[in-house]
Amino acid sequence: MYDPFAMALGVLHRAAGSVAAVYTPAGGDPLPEPIRVIRKAHQADLAFGDTTIPTRATTWSIMRADVDQPTAGASLTVDGQIFEIIGEPRLSAEGLAWIVEAPGDE
Repeated sequence: MYDPFAMALGVLHRAAGSVAAVYTPAGGDPLPEPIRVIRKAHQADLAFGDTTIPTRATTWSIMRADVDQPTAGASLTVDGQIFEIIGEPRLSAEGLAWIVEAPGDE
């Protein structure tokens, strides 16, 4: 069945703004073919007592069709830089892409 959301998201993951990445499962071998991911760096506020500390957060969007179930401890390698996935991956609202947190040297 035709899914316009899946098609649109697939186009976004192959358009300008996306990058090639090598996905490596925790303790495993890298996938044989690179995948396309979209990086989003944004500011997050971290509560610390009565103070809020602004921090940078980096998340990545990975097509569910490319990686069935990413896990914490897996990594993305982009342009030679390794980004380790931390925390629990979550699905996008449509259930078509994984949103993972994988900070790097910013």
